[in-house]
Amino acid sequence: MTFLTLYSFYLQKKNLRKLVLSNEWKDNKYAKKVAGKETAKVLISPSFLNDLVRAPKVGGPLIRVLRMMDGERKPPMGYFYKAMDRAKESIVASFEGVVRKYEKVFKIIDARWENQLHRPLHAAGHLLNPRLFYKNTRDETLDSKVWIGYHGCIEKFVPNSATIDQIGEEFGRY
Repeated sequence: MTFLTLYSFYLQKKNLRKLVLSNEWKDNKYAKKVAGKETAKVLISPSFLNDLVRAPKVGGPLIRVLRMMDGERKPPMGYFYKAMDRAKESIVASFEGVVRKYEKVFKIIDARWENQLHRPLHAAGHLLNPRLFYKNTRDETLDSKVWIGYHGCIEKFVPNSATIDQIGEEFGRY
């Protein structure tokens, strides 16, 4: 809903600017209050208008990931890593590959990913997802952190080292 509101602001940017620069606004009692002055200042600032353009480019792909993770159609855990990769690719494409336009956003996403979202169970779900199937090799398409997370998950849930070794041997057949 927030992004729809921001997009509506973007579509109405000329009218909003006209509003806060009009004589009617200047004569209005709200325009004379601190909040009214701050509102007018924000609505005509170029940085606010730039942010209105940037917000849907960044927020849209991330909201799609959140919706997928909250969905009940299919278990989302095995798709989480792939969905985040696609979201980042979509953000890069929306900024036409200009790194300086999205690098700060990626730092925020990566920090959240490392601190809150990258968990061994998610990594195992991603690696074992039959729709995304990966070979048991050091493949460039799969980050080493996924392998580490997978092994961490196995070690947590399987207390017997002989069984862990057997899982490792059978993984190739999977």
